[in-house]
Amino acid sequence: MKQSCLSVVCTSGLIVICLLGSFSDAISGGKVGLYGIYMAPQGSDAMSFSESGVGLGAHIVAPVTLFSGLVAGVGGIEVINLLSETTEFVDRVTGLRVEQQTDQNYYRLYGGGQIGGHGNGFLRPHAGVNIAIVLYEIQTDVVVPDDFNRENEIRQSLRAM
Repeated sequence: MKQSCLSVVCTSGLIVICLLGSFSDAISGGKVGLYGIYMAPQGSDAMSFSESGVGLGAHIVAPVTLFSGLVAGVGGIEVINLLSETTEFVDRVTGLRVEQQTDQNYYRLYGGGQIGGHGNGFLRPHAGVNIAIVLYEIQTDVVVPDDFNRENEIRQSLRAM
């Protein structure tokens, strides 16, 4: 399921880039940006079951020359991996140890428009509105480990999308 979500986001991103790329006159004064993203969990539950994550983002701004560069289309994609976290629970009576292994990913594909200066200049104030598709993927495995032989562990996968 993880591969299918990533392929949908990547395919959608490529379609947006190809569509914007076909309007070569419109994007002649545009820009493309790549950036890093840092996402930290908030709240005690979130901090117990996930780590801070890093990801990458890319966006394109394509001014429309018909409107003298005052209107532009915007599109972008972001992918963030919230690092895996293993939380251990021990039964006080039996001593049975159970691990909860959590892996989370965040995908965002967005598009919209901007109004403002998109030409040359030091200050180019603008305002914009975007619409986004956000996919949050979480996979949780409950594991009863075997300390003597890792291959004999008992694992149950709980998937949510």
